[in-house]
Amino acid sequence: MLWLKLIFCTPAKFRNFIRVDQNGVCVEYLRCKQSPGNSWVEVDEFCLNWLGKPLPGHACKTSLGRTALLPKRLPEGPDY
Repeated sequence: MLWLKLIFCTPAKFRNFIRVDQNGVCVEYLRCKQSPGNSWVEVDEFCLNWLGKPLPGHACKTSLGRTALLPKRLPEGPDY
């Protein structure tokens, strides 16, 4: 009966994830079957050249977009 399960059940596919730092720079790459956590961004493909560089805007699979990866900036104005 195990062979029937092997024939009809498809294994989960591996997904690509990138972890970025506060500046939006790729610091780690991970390939696994499910999301490793909140600090990871899923990408369609991965290029080793991205490590140590800002994540390209087209790379995000989710709807986060490039601006969500950058730290929030305070509005500029007079110093109080």
